[in-house]
Amino acid sequence: MFYFYVSFGYSIINVLLACIILIRSRKNVLAQFYVFCVLMLVGLGVTGYFVSHQTEGLALRALGSTTAFLFSLFPFFFIHFMLIFVRRYEILNSKAVLFMNYFAGMFSYGLLLLGFIPVPFTPQGVTPHGHIFYITWMSILFTVGVALLYSSINGFKEKGVRSNLLFVGFAILMLLLPTPFTLSVLTTFFENSSSLFFITSTLGLTVVVYLVFRHRISMNTPYQAMRSALGAMNDILLKTDEKFEIEMVQGGAVSALGYTEMELIGRSLEEFLSESKSLRRFAKRVFEENAKEGFFDVDVIRKDGSHLPMEFSFTPVLANEEIIGFVGVARNISERKAAEKALLESEARYRSLFESNPSPLMVYDAQSFEFLVVNDAAVRTYGYSRQDFGRMNICDILPLADDTSLVNRLAQAGLKMQTSGYWRHRKKDGSVIDVELTSIQLSFEGRDAWLVLINDVTERKKAEEAMKASEEKYRKFFMEDITGDIIATPGGKLLSCNPAFAHIFGFKSVEAAMGTNTISLFPGRKSYDSFIKLLKEKKKLEYYELELQRVDGASVHVVQNVIGTFDDKGELKEIKSYIFDNTERKQLEDQFRQAQKMENLGTLAGGIAHDFNNTLTIILAYASLLERPGTGLDAIPSKVKMIKKAVDRAAGMVRQLLTFARKAEAVFEPVEINASLQDLLSMLQSTFPKSITFDVQFDDSLTTTISDANQMHQAVLNLCVNARDAMTNGSEEPKGVITMQTKRVSGNEVRSKFPDARADEYAVIRVGDTGVGMDEKTKSKIFEPFFTTKETGKGTGLGLAVVYGVAQSHRGFVDVESHVGKGTTFSLYLPLPEKGLTTVVNETGRLEEVRRGHETILLVEDEELLLESMKTLLEDEGYTVLTAIDGEEAVKIYEGNQDDIDFVLTDLGLPKMSGWEAYENMKRINPAVKVMFGTGKFDHNFKYGSLKGGAVDFIQKPYLPNEVLKRIRDVIGVPQ
Repeated sequence: MFYFYVSFGYSIINVLLACIILIRSRKNVLAQFYVFCVLMLVGLGVTGYFVSHQTEGLALRALGSTTAFLFSLFPFFFIHFMLIFVRRYEILNSKAVLFMNYFAGMFSYGLLLLGFIPVPFTPQGVTPHGHIFYITWMSILFTVGVALLYSSINGFKEKGVRSNLLFVGFAILMLLLPTPFTLSVLTTFFENSSSLFFITSTLGLTVVVYLVFRHRISMNTPYQAMRSALGAMNDILLKTDEKFEIEMVQGGAVSALGYTEMELIGRSLEEFLSESKSLRRFAKRVFEENAKEGFFDVDVIRKDGSHLPMEFSFTPVLANEEIIGFVGVARNISERKAAEKALLESEARYRSLFESNPSPLMVYDAQSFEFLVVNDAAVRTYGYSRQDFGRMNICDILPLADDTSLVNRLAQAGLKMQTSGYWRHRKKDGSVIDVELTSIQLSFEGRDAWLVLINDVTERKKAEEAMKASEEKYRKFFMEDITGDIIATPGGKLLSCNPAFAHIFGFKSVEAAMGTNTISLFPGRKSYDSFIKLLKEKKKLEYYELELQRVDGASVHVVQNVIGTFDDKGELKEIKSYIFDNTERKQLEDQFRQAQKMENLGTLAGGIAHDFNNTLTIILAYASLLERPGTGLDAIPSKVKMIKKAVDRAAGMVRQLLTFARKAEAVFEPVEINASLQDLLSMLQSTFPKSITFDVQFDDSLTTTISDANQMHQAVLNLCVNARDAMTNGSEEPKGVITMQTKRVSGNEVRSKFPDARADEYAVIRVGDTGVGMDEKTKSKIFEPFFTTKETGKGTGLGLAVVYGVAQSHRGFVDVESHVGKGTTFSLYLPLPEKGLTTVVNETGRLEEVRRGHETILLVEDEELLLESMKTLLEDEGYTVLTAIDGEEAVKIYEGNQDDIDFVLTDLGLPKMSGWEAYENMKRINPAVKVMFGTGKFDHNFKYGSLKGGAVDFIQKPYLPNEVLKRIRDVIGVPQ
């Protein structure tokens, strides 16, 4: 069993070793055949094992035959491996050697079949000889495998042992190794054959280990390396006898001659030379003058009869002081010959280029600076003849001030090629030109010299100086320009900006501005994205108005000219913006508009006062009727209803005045045009003289537009006031017809008058009159601020300027048609959105059922009558009401009853402490306090800020009872 385990272990190790070697040296023939030997030996062991354990049958006979075959031929497989190892292919014919090797193997197999050689693997078991045979060969293959693996990682050192001697050593070794012959001899002549077989096998294994590890097992022996090098080189290595008969020839250039090596060996070298004079002269020098080496060029005749130029180098081989042959190297110089020919042609071409070059070329001595040669362009440029240049040096063409600096620089120049920058040269007529020199060091007729290419840059220098002056002028303009100039990427990164930009947006310096992203200056990302989208569509934006933000958060109104830079694919790559701070103009415009409002309010004041007094009279009359004794209960509801209608009418008038007179930023939102104009028309009809009639023509197909209702009211009101004043005709009371019309028109129709129109559809509001009309001169000035045709003291001249400003802020247009004596019609065009919008009309004044409540409400109002009436209203609906007449009292009451108070309704304008201040104190007591503010003066800005600060709602005075109850109920929630 011990032999079995050793054999099994060896088999596993050798198979793994063979796999590793094959992976590392897959293309190595030696490695491939080693794997084959391992597999054959393992196959022998496997078949031998099954033969020794098989009792009978066909399988036994098949396995026995296979085992006998492998046993007989395996040593000869190893001999084949050794043939590859020692590289005998260069000395013996490989096919003959292999034939004799495997003939011997088959002869061994025949002897075994005849019974002259015992088989160590039998059905009775494996003989000791079989174990020794298998283990010894496994050891040998393991040794060889380790050497192969070590060789693949360059671990061996080269040894100079001739391959034929090594082959003889391995042949003798085969007599000692465990082979069928060895086994037959020992079995025949010795009784203790197993011991002797073991001894010879051990001796053979020792010799193999020594030989294998002493020499590097590699395909790349030193001789093979030399052959490979010669094969890669364009040379031929020759060895001849003393009569120049070829004994050995190797090298890559042999194939270029068309001959094989065997066709050249044994023939005289002179047979292959086109002329043998050079070879004979060399032989004469060697034999007569004891020359040691000779070189000559000669054409070699190829097999096809063509000639190949080659360079020969020969050295004599001596033995006992006698010349017994020559060793030489022949090099293919066809490429060199071609290069020499090309060089001659190239020199001719370059001489032609030198002479015909349009730029001056000069060659001067590197030490003396004397001119050696110049071309025709140098003669033309400088005015000197070639003979003049022959007597001059480089200093003669320099202005006196430049002599020393250039000469020192040229003397210190160590580069092979350099550009000397700008210099000045003096021509023969004394004029001076600016030149740029490019120099290259070379050898000219055996002298160190410089070739100089001269480029006349006089005009270019003038242009550069002019450009530099222009750039400085532009830079100064850029830095001092009051317009903010920037260059930025589409992502908002600033590439450049000037101080004006930093000033407009509140940065301390240009450096501080460069650290910001322009997107942060827009109100929001959506606003910036819209700006980029518009720029991509139009490529260029002119007089583009926009509201941006300073670095401190304040608003800044700007007008921009924006230019986009696009790549070949149409992608936006860069944005150039020229920004003008328009904030002051905007503020002035708002002041103009507010002044115009006040003017219009003054105009309407008489009519409003008359109408308001009528309303108060109605209220007093019905209140008096209620106070009269004997008023029946049935009559009370009708009188109360009339009082409420009068109050609604008065409240509407107040709301219109407040809305019209307020000063606030524009709020663009959906506005129903016809309904909005109808409200304005109601006020005009009640305030304008009854001698003026209105012709209203509203287009029912119009729905809504995005606009600021207050600005639109003001613009239309201005047009109506102008129409009224245009119809006085010298009389105190104006008389005539004002036409108010709305209509939907196509964008094409508007573009026929205003090419900048972009919307698909527009709503047009027309206001016409039957007044005196205008001539062309007056029409050309009507939109200018402060221009008026009214008498001194009767107009500010801002009315139509405000109308024009409103049209611009809405991205709309205003047009006028007027003829003297035939009246005037103004047309205000406002863009309609692409998709229809709807508005929600809140009918807050309509009576509807409101849920009663039971919560506690704190009511704060400084007007006692209003306080009592509101308290009564709330208590009648089931609420518990606590009251206060100023802010301080309200805070005290809330502090003492905060757990019971569910809701606070307070006026904003309170004595001692305002309603807002009272709310802030209550919020400190209870952050969850619910407060609704009531006010007679409505300010959008304050409302938005208050709601953001925590207020729950606002309600406009005068209070409508049903609306108050509903809003309170909505805030408190559904009653429990």
